[in-house]
Amino acid sequence: MKLEYKFSYGNILNFVFSEIILIIYNFFSFLIIAIPIFLVYSELEYTYRENYILMKIITIFMTILLGLYALYLVIIFFLPKKAIINDNFIIVKRYMLNFRYVFRGFNDEIYINDIIECKKYDGKRFKFDRTAPYAVFFFDWDNLVEIKMKDDKIYLIPLKNSFSFIEKVNELRQR
Repeated sequence: MKLEYKFSYGNILNFVFSEIILIIYNFFSFLIIAIPIFLVYSELEYTYRENYILMKIITIFMTILLGLYALYLVIIFFLPKKAIINDNFIIVKRYMLNFRYVFRGFNDEIYINDIIECKKYDGKRFKFDRTAPYAVFFFDWDNLVEIKMKDDKIYLIPLKNSFSFIEKVNELRQR
């Protein structure tokens, strides 16, 4: 069994704002990678400036490395954000590194047996505070699903067909 649920943004403006923030995040993550590479390159260039062949190899290697990372960022920008339910896990494909929750990585993998509660979000609806563990930054509040874990983690995921998602997760939790 594999069920997919797409993210619910509510309207086109929320989708555009979320994508703009994703572009900014990806740009800064590219800078976080590129600046040390350029610093190492300048140090190597200074040290081995007489060895033309070695510098050419290093230049090609670093250019390929940065080019592949930039290509990766472009590709993940166009991948659809979604949640996938299989028999034992919920995989949330958000393709974004939230700097506040950096150890969660780009995507979330939630073990269904560790879920305490899966329900419709009924908390506060903040206009500008986006520091909670949201899967995207601008979304449809009416379709926001809250997943509480045994280790006190909380996942907030806006999904189309959220009632179906909650029903399926709670059904899998009960078995």
